[in-house]
Amino acid sequence: MFKKIIAVTTVALTMTVLTGCSIIMPELDEPHDGYTPPPSTTVMPDDTAGWGWEEGVHGFFNGEGNSNLEEATASGDVGAVESWWLNNTTEQPPITDNVQLVPFTANADALTWLKTQKDVDPNVQIFLTNDPAYNCAYSSPDQLIAGCYLPKYSNTIFLWWNASTTEDQRQYMLLHEYSHYIQWHDTFDLQWSMVDAKVGSGGDSLNQDMELDASCRVFNTWGYSALRATDPGRAEDCDAAGWSESWLTAKVNEAGITVQDW
Repeated sequence: MFKKIIAVTTVALTMTVLTGCSIIMPELDEPHDGYTPPPSTTVMPDDTAGWGWEEGVHGFFNGEGNSNLEEATASGDVGAVESWWLNNTTEQPPITDNVQLVPFTANADALTWLKTQKDVDPNVQIFLTNDPAYNCAYSSPDQLIAGCYLPKYSNTIFLWWNASTTEDQRQYMLLHEYSHYIQWHDTFDLQWSMVDAKVGSGGDSLNQDMELDASCRVFNTWGYSALRATDPGRAEDCDAAGWSESWLTAKVNEAGITVQDW
């Protein structure tokens, strides 16, 4: 199930930042009252949206340069960048969490459901929004589902779904985004080393590896094998890759990126 999140020292950095991923899937039929997506409809994290070097790290985190971040990065002190990140990215997003969606499950909203799972970080929060700047690509009400984890808001997951989604699809989307949350909170040095190496967006193989890692953790480490049917292609890729918790680190090393202690 979920890895227990342990408090870690903070860190810093001077370059552009990878955002979290998005889960997006356009509907396969015209929406209408009572519309139910066909069984073949899957929810797949999008490898092209929401990742990459959109702007410098200063702009990404603050909208302008930040001397404390620069000092932490320049210091070379172990844990300085992570410490900065944890202490400076917990603010509330400048949006209102008031989008009215169909219930996440019959008995619980998304945050309540997530916190009933094992070893979930008690500080995690969820914002429901149809703003593509936060949910990584929502484009129209015809879209099935969208979600995002943005390191700029280190404790927040952004979600949106339409009335045609199934409960399994909503759960998979949330768990996939929470897996990105775990990637940053539990393996910050790995994430920031990719940022430092200017890992690209879109088709970059390491971005695709990040997405696969997030889904495999849901299916394998956390044991939600029943949700494999929501994304069978990625579930098969997890099996073919021989995925484990050390798999992404090995991929980063294969790419010639040195993982530093930030």
